Amino acid sequence: MGRRLPKSSKHKKLKFVDPCYRGPVRQHKNKNLLPNEPPTVETKDQEMSKQFEEFIDLKNKAKTNAFKRRKKKKKVQQDDFIIVKNHIVDKEQPGMERKVKKLPAVMKQKRTESENQFFNRIQRMADIAIAEAKVEEKYNIQLVDVDKKGNAKYVETNSGDGSNQISEKKKEKRKKLNERKEEKKKFKKIDPEFELKKEVVPFGQVASAPPVLRAKLKKAPEFAKPGKRQLFLKNMLPSNEETSERQVRPLSTKIKYMPPDKKKELENERLRVVQLYRMMKNKKAS
Repeated sequence: MGRRLPKSSKHKKLKFVDPCYRGPVRQHKNKNLLPNEPPTVETKDQEMSKQFEEFIDLKNKAKTNAFKRRKKKKKVQQDDFIIVKNHIVDKEQPGMERKVKKLPAVMKQKRTESENQFFNRIQRMADIAIAEAKVEEKYNIQLVDVDKKGNAKYVETNSGDGSNQISEKKKEKRKKLNERKEEKKKFKKIDPEFELKKEVVPFGQVASAPPVLRAKLKKAPEFAKPGKRQLFLKNMLPSNEETSERQVRPLSTKIKYMPPDKKKELENERLRVVQLYRMMKNKKAS
């Protein structure tokens, strides 16, 4: 940091001082005024607000009809509505049993309709035509006129043998479906034996143990009674008579009942095992 230069005393700001100024002018109070009384102001000194001035100007203009009225421009309605045309013409082809449904060739949007409303109207007309075609095919009729309430005028169509065969097949299918439904209802019915039965117990009765069935089953067959049932493994087991006649020997025989050659083999095997055991003991001791 260098040395700070001192300020010069040449360029100093001088404040202007009015030698004749002796403070704010004092207002002379009127000694005749009562306390809290507003001072009297002459009408010349009163000022009008801007809103009041505008109000007076409008009042004077209304008297003299000096307003400039703007003419409203007429809106030219542009013809920008959606138009749908049916370019595909459905013609009756050979082999067709029913006539083609007549739909309007041109559909135009109304002035009060929006785009969604217009498309919904077209969809509604198509749905009605499809529903009418399904009804005609199902009941073998031809719809002539349908009211708004749903009342329809129709004509029965009596075609050749083909339609009669189709109607007979439909009747057979309906019969089969009805039979299946009846069978399902029968299976769903609950037998009265398996229904929940409510037991009525008199007041104050105490049960110290469950009930014991003492009645004998008269209608039950003999093979179903305990002790007389034919078990699956009963044929494989020996009867009491066969066990008494047959002398069953144990699987392991004693040495005294063995033949001499068998005895010799067992003795040699025993000696070999004893010798091996002694050799193992000697190795551990050493």
